[in-house]
Amino acid sequence: MDKNKLFAGLLAAGVVTLGSLVIGEGIFKPDHLEKSAFIPEGVVATADAGAGAATAPTYAKGEDFAKLVAGADIAAGQGLVKKCVACHAFEQGGANKVGPALWGVFNAPLGSHAAGYAYSDALKGKGGTWSVEALNEWLYAPKAYIPGNKMGFAGIKDDKQRADLVAYIKSLQ
Repeated sequence: MDKNKLFAGLLAAGVVTLGSLVIGEGIFKPDHLEKSAFIPEGVVATADAGAGAATAPTYAKGEDFAKLVAGADIAAGQGLVKKCVACHAFEQGGANKVGPALWGVFNAPLGSHAAGYAYSDALKGKGGTWSVEALNEWLYAPKAYIPGNKMGFAGIKDDKQRADLVAYIKSLQ
């Protein structure tokens, strides 16, 4: 008789556990990201093998992006820097942090703007200046624009937000 009670107790516990899991999954549905929001340095993102060939992302570039910047909202761009202030200073005379201070960076040479900041070799070797287009490419996907750079930011995919931020950075002169 004791063996039957033990078996019945274990069976009841299993049924309760299974029922709790089923009910819990029905109530709490986790939101899974389509892709990682942060890709650690040195890790290469790949498409799923079953998904077929990955297509290149499309976003505003060239004249299209320049038009967005021309009509951008500088105040909205200033509001977006809350994503950046942990690593960058935006005020005139601001100190370098994890990233370089960004006052006066617009049209400055890549990899040498902030005195005393240790830029990555990849950024120093890129050449060019922080133009509207360079900022666009950088802010869209820093690791894709200059592979090997030190910035651990996934990028801003929204064209208008990027244009607002570029307009704000451009105003810091």
